[in-house]
Amino acid sequence: MRKILYFSFYYLLSALGIIHPVFKVLAINGETERLERKKRFEEARELRSKYLKKIQNKYLAPLWRQEGFDLLYRVKDYHSSLIAFENAMQTLEQSAALYGVASPLDIYFGASMASVSLNNREKATRYFNEFSSLHELFSRNPKLGQALSNYKEGIEWVSNYLNKDTDNK
Repeated sequence: MRKILYFSFYYLLSALGIIHPVFKVLAINGETERLERKKRFEEARELRSKYLKKIQNKYLAPLWRQEGFDLLYRVKDYHSSLIAFENAMQTLEQSAALYGVASPLDIYFGASMASVSLNNREKATRYFNEFSSLHELFSRNPKLGQALSNYKEGIEWVSNYLNKDTDNK
């Protein structure tokens, strides 16, 4: 109940133009995550879609990331998923304030997964290299070890795809 009131309060203030778009995005990001944890995927998608059209693009990296993963894993629309991740990359460059919550590691990981699913080796290589650079940088922090281990299967899958193509040449 408290989270619903929190979101409603931000929604009201943002509708009145009182809240900065960064805070709107943070509130929407949290609300859509809550809805998805409750398996209310369509509601989360509708909410996210509404604000992807409403808020200035430069603040939308976290919502584009969410959209990308929803399209990649649940909807299985790999083309639209890749577009969402590429939108997240563009918006990430425009607003450093959302860098942490946008999770660039997730963005490049998702983009490489979508690219492999589309059999687009060029983009898969580019995005996986970017992901790998960030992963290597973050892995220097021992506190992030558990979180980074979540990528293990995906790294293996993308690596196998990229290596398979080069092995056949």
